Amino acid sequence: MTRPRARKNADGLGGFSVIDPGGNWIRVFRDPATAPMPATTPAGRLAKALANAVVQADSRGSVGQAVRILDSALARPQADDDPVEQVEVLVYRAELAMVLHDPKTAAEMLARVQSVTLTEDESERAAPAFDNAAELAAPLR
Repeated sequence: MTRPRARKNADGLGGFSVIDPGGNWIRVFRDPATAPMPATTPAGRLAKALANAVVQADSRGSVGQAVRILDSALARPQADDDPVEQVEVLVYRAELAMVLHDPKTAAEMLARVQSVTLTEDESERAAPAFDNAAELAAPLR
């Protein structure tokens, strides 16, 4: 199971899925009446790739397809890519590597996170992703 993330196929609400031993999917979301308004639709190329990967992995259980989406986006860096989105994509890719029991790839993605140059404002925006990265890195040490 991965961390709860906003899903574009759930009106931007954050949630997660659990699969019980019988193969039943249980989807857990906040009550839309009490949930904060979701962020705007992803605008950047990497944000769109991340949103699509979340749907594939967390909603459909297709971790392999999510990996392909993220790897494809990361393989074609563009000058106008938002560095915060790049950090978020790398951290989610590391998380998926852990789901696939691939600690080597997870460590590589987390190392790439550290090499992304951010301004002070971007560092603040990326703080939740860095927190997730620190949690992911702990068992890799």
